[in-house]
Amino acid sequence: MVKTRTIFSTLTATLFLAALMVSGGTAEAKTRLAFSGGPDGGTFQYFSNAISSRLSRNLPNVEVSNMASAGSVENLRRVNSGDADFGVVYAGDIYLGMKGELTNDTREYKMILPSKNGQRAKRLISPPPPLG
Repeated sequence: MVKTRTIFSTLTATLFLAALMVSGGTAEAKTRLAFSGGPDGGTFQYFSNAISSRLSRNLPNVEVSNMASAGSVENLRRVNSGDADFGVVYAGDIYLGMKGELTNDTREYKMILPSKNGQRAKRLISPPPPLG
C-alpha cells in the first residue's frame, strides 16, 4: 500500500507540474485539459480518474476531464492528435509509435516528444516498472 501511495504521489506531482506548464500559470480563464485513461474498470482508468480529480481539485482555474479509452495505443494516438492532453501509455508503445513500428500502424508519432521548434510537448505517462 505504501509503494502504491508513493507511486500515486509521484504521478500526481509530475502531472501537477505538467499542468502548470500547459496552463502557463495564469489565473484568468479556466484551463480545460483532457486525460485519456483506459477501459472502464481498468487500472489505467482508475489512475487517470484519480489523478484527474486530484488535479482539478488542487489546481485553481484548471479542470481535468477523464476519458475512457481502449488503452495504451489509443491514448498514444489521442495525445499525438491533440484529442487528449495527457495519456497513460506503456513505454514500449511510445517507443514503437515514435519509430512507426506499432502493429498494423506505420505512422510515426512525433507530437509526443518535445520538438526543437519550441512547440509544446504532449504529456504521456508511462506506468512504472512492476514492484518486486
